[in-house]
Amino acid sequence: MAAQFPLERLELEPMASGNRSIRLTKQVSWEDFPEYAQSVVAFLGGAIVRQADSVVERVWTVRIDGRLFWISFDDFGLGISLDPQDAEASRLIPDIRRRLLARRDGEGTG
Repeated sequence: MAAQFPLERLELEPMASGNRSIRLTKQVSWEDFPEYAQSVVAFLGGAIVRQADSVVERVWTVRIDGRLFWISFDDFGLGISLDPQDAEASRLIPDIRRRLLARRDGEGTG
């Protein structure tokens, strides 16, 4: 999955905080989440800060472009999302989405 990871959604979604998140995919299983999350974060030049993995949740804290985000698995069929932890991180969402779109469309694979 590291060479190719699904990014078929890349939809912006409102959060209760008023910030926007990016829905990345619905194609990744619970078991494949760790490899997927690592691939996405690595592609974005980020780092995994903390991992919350239990039988009921998978929510990792990651740092991308100096700001904190959550990358999480939603097991109610909604998929995996990248969620900013504050307004500063939220301001990076359009650029992150642009980079992921370029990756999905073959421009950022090198």
